[in-house]
Amino acid sequence: MPELLMITFAQVDTRFKEGEHALRKRALDYSRSCFRDCLDMLRLKEDEATAKGTYYQRYADTLVAMNLFEFALEASEHAIKLDKMPGTEIGKRLSDLITYGNIHMSLSNYRKAVRIFKEVTELGLQHKDYSSAASASTNIATIYGQSGMFAEGIRLLENSFDYLSKHPFPNTEFVTIITYLQFCKYEPGNDQRIFAAAVALNKYTERLSPELIAFIQPVVEHAIKKQHPDKDPKAVYAEHIKW
Repeated sequence: MPELLMITFAQVDTRFKEGEHALRKRALDYSRSCFRDCLDMLRLKEDEATAKGTYYQRYADTLVAMNLFEFALEASEHAIKLDKMPGTEIGKRLSDLITYGNIHMSLSNYRKAVRIFKEVTELGLQHKDYSSAASASTNIATIYGQSGMFAEGIRLLENSFDYLSKHPFPNTEFVTIITYLQFCKYEPGNDQRIFAAAVALNKYTERLSPELIAFIQPVVEHAIKKQHPDKDPKAVYAEHIKW
């Protein structure tokens, strides 16, 4: 590790990249040593707090993608602590909190994750960041669904649809639609919402697996049959649904 008083962000980044390279080579102990050094170097670097927060969050996102949740959690916690400093943009704070909540979801710390996502929802609505509010609401619904709380989850997902209508965000929309249609397999949803969600899913056909389509297609056909009892649901489906 470089002398602490002389640490630069470039040196921190170089050490992080060494860790990524070592991980690809399956040199696990060395990669962990690199990531440990990287986080320690950032922690001990006392200047440029805003830039430090950006580095912490970027590393947290990368470490999540590598399933190194122990290091990701530490990096995320540092980023959130720096977000509390005056002048931090609300969008950055919300993004950092969503990452923090996702890490806790991955670690099965569901109660903690729900608390974080509820904070994001409230802050997002307060500051009219509706895409962040939708992402958090959908994540809470996902956690509820894992406990069989489908009715509560459907209510939250319908809230997410409302938020997304004010500020669309494709990835959150896709996840929300898929989760909603899956939940409606176990708990009755709003038939109009189900049909609208299925039509909106036409934009994401390349992301749908045959297994997923087989699972959610009956939900959509059932909703069509209830809305249009005088029509053949498969014909209506074929006319409007492109997956």
